[in-house]
Amino acid sequence: MSNSAFSHRNVPGSSVPTSIPGADAYGSNPNMMHGGVSSHTNGPGTPMATGGDPSKSRRRVNDAQKVKNWIRTNQKQLFLWLGLVVAVLFVYHVFSDGDFSFLLTLGSLIRTFAFIVLAYYINTKKTVAGVSLKFLQCYMFTFIFRLSSILFYEGYLPYDKSGDYMYQVCEVLSLLAVTTCIFFASSTFNHTYEKNFDIFGNLKIPSELGNLYALLPTLGLALIFHPSLNSNFLTDTAWTWALCLESVAILPQIIMFTKRGGTVDEWTSHVVAALGMARFFQLIFWISSYHELNDKFNQSIGGEHVGHFVVASQVLQLLLMCDYFYFYMKALKTGRPMIMHPAVVADAV
Repeated sequence: MSNSAFSHRNVPGSSVPTSIPGADAYGSNPNMMHGGVSSHTNGPGTPMATGGDPSKSRRRVNDAQKVKNWIRTNQKQLFLWLGLVVAVLFVYHVFSDGDFSFLLTLGSLIRTFAFIVLAYYINTKKTVAGVSLKFLQCYMFTFIFRLSSILFYEGYLPYDKSGDYMYQVCEVLSLLAVTTCIFFASSTFNHTYEKNFDIFGNLKIPSELGNLYALLPTLGLALIFHPSLNSNFLTDTAWTWALCLESVAILPQIIMFTKRGGTVDEWTSHVVAALGMARFFQLIFWISSYHELNDKFNQSIGGEHVGHFVVASQVLQLLLMCDYFYFYMKALKTGRPMIMHPAVVADAV
């Protein structure tokens, strides 16, 4: 199955010129020196300048200095992303056979990187300020639902060699990392948790149950649009539930950023950006392979449009993050702390 995620010089003539063309011109030109370089002067004894515009030279120097300053300012970030690139190259050359479906493993690897970095940051700084506990919980459920499918069935594994076990390992590591972050937020560093800013789902139900506004609608959609690659209702639905939930799992964190006046911690900003990047790579794969999920004989109500639903759900997450990515790239370019403009909608969610 192509692009599938699933196991299923004119050498001149011989005549040689007897004189060099232009030799008479050179000989009759009193101003032509040895080597054919003109000695025209721009005043008595002053050779004419052959250099470029001094202002352009200054601009080149200034541009080079700006690049050096930017690298110096963003040194930590560059090392962080370089580490990710090295990890990806290692996994690709060691655990992959180069199949297009490696994009699924790539997305999973980037997610793992994101949550390990977040756990390291929290433990190092001894604070969870600016991190949404509801965001972490949503991702925890996402990994649990997905693992309940891919650990026991092969229907949704990458056809690439990395789908033998590397993909699953990444998902397990992601679950462990996000669970560690939840432990930090709810126990070890709970005194630094900004509960008053973590307002997702605070509508007529206790704040602790706010994630129900993400869990229940996505479950309903999973029941309607799940594929049947596992030929098992529960695991097919669980995989789809994880897909849907991940599409909106970022919302609590985005809302928290806006409630804090738009300020985004440096490390947290990279974590959220990495999650968006992971979704982008997986979207590339599903745009190519979504048709394999469409099955009009599927028992689910929306079986004939499951593939379209899978693509739409991932596009949704990227649309929700468009504003975030604008301010993230702006912060990287300027080297200043990232600040998002507060959104009015945050007060109503």
